[in-house]
Amino acid sequence: TVRRRLEAAGMNARRPLQATKLSNQTRENRVIWAQRRRRLTLQQWERVLFSDESHFCCWVADGRQRIWR
Repeated sequence: TVRRRLEAAGMNARRPLQATKLSNQTRENRVIWAQRRRRLTLQQWERVLFSDESHFCCWVADGRQRIWR
């Protein structure tokens, strides 16, 4: 199949990049946030929780568009 040939050539199915454009105000807010936290100690950073939300679909098609790279 076409898919097998593409995989054999080392290409992978990926989702297209969808970057959110930031407004000038959002950029300024992010810089201010970073400047306020740049001198935090390790003990202070240990109390910070970061999360990464990811979508996984194991058994059915999720309807997302994919491109081959």
